[in-house]
Amino acid sequence: MREAVLGLLIVLSGCQNGAEQELKIPAGTTIFFQQGEHDFYQLQPGKKPTKRSENTFLYSAKPSGDLFYGMQENRLVELSKAGFKVLGPQKRFKGIQWYPQLRKQQDYLLFESNTQSFRDIYRLSLKTNKIVRLTNNSQGNFDASWSPDGSKIVFSSSRNGKLELFTMNADGSKQTRLTQHLGGAIKAKFSPDGNRLVYISSRDGGDDLYMLGVEGGMPTKLTSLRCGILKFAMHPRLPQLAFSCHVGINKSSVYSLKLTGKDTPVKLTPKNASDAEPAYSPEGKYLAVARRIGEKSDIWIMETGGKKATRLTSIGSAWLPQWLPAGAGSI
Repeated sequence: MREAVLGLLIVLSGCQNGAEQELKIPAGTTIFFQQGEHDFYQLQPGKKPTKRSENTFLYSAKPSGDLFYGMQENRLVELSKAGFKVLGPQKRFKGIQWYPQLRKQQDYLLFESNTQSFRDIYRLSLKTNKIVRLTNNSQGNFDASWSPDGSKIVFSSSRNGKLELFTMNADGSKQTRLTQHLGGAIKAKFSPDGNRLVYISSRDGGDDLYMLGVEGGMPTKLTSLRCGILKFAMHPRLPQLAFSCHVGINKSSVYSLKLTGKDTPVKLTPKNASDAEPAYSPEGKYLAVARRIGEKSDIWIMETGGKKATRLTSIGSAWLPQWLPAGAGSI
């Protein structure tokens, strides 16, 4: 792997202003971002942003950086240098298709759709273009996420009356309920080693983080901030995470936390800013956030300890940063 931050960063677009500390980014870094709500851009050091697409939301990408997956006019699409390709048998598959997630093996996409119910989880083969329905009930199924090895899927389902965590095999078999919380359980992710799940629940009154073994059991409460946790990101190598927490009107802060069950969160956001959407770089040395100072929001990169930070965008309305591995190409 090349230099620490060398890599591709997918972001949903940017704006400006506010003092920034020095943090040098190695030459060769490429940024993908969305300007406004729908336009997808590419940005390279020393060059002006290049528009790549319109009316598109991108959620997932191949590590090589040459193929991206997202939504365009409520349909799954693949974006490459050649342009867009609609995925799946669209004539027979109606309804909205949300949040495609690429498996590590780069062969399947998970996504949600209201085609046959309120909300179910589906799997699309990138080889055959065939779609398979993985969940089948009249209630909602959400937040599907692959295990690191691609053999399992964790998701939330309200099939028993409230949102609880379930796991299933990659083919949809062996759907197993893991939680029974009065406050529900949502947005679960696997730990990098695949042995634990971290999720958000309001079982104790506030939206806090909990940790659970992949076979279920008694969960461990990780936070007690009661500030409304919005999103979290798992460190790619270490047992730790970063999360954003709503702390006031139009204001949120980003914290880091070790997954010991005993450590307390460390605030990374400075007093004059509002941070959201944390995302670790592939090697875990840096953290990208959507930082708002005043009325404008930018994508910033910081050291994972929060001591140094640099603004990356000055275009307008930036949010949802994501990274691609070092040395990846571009479209």
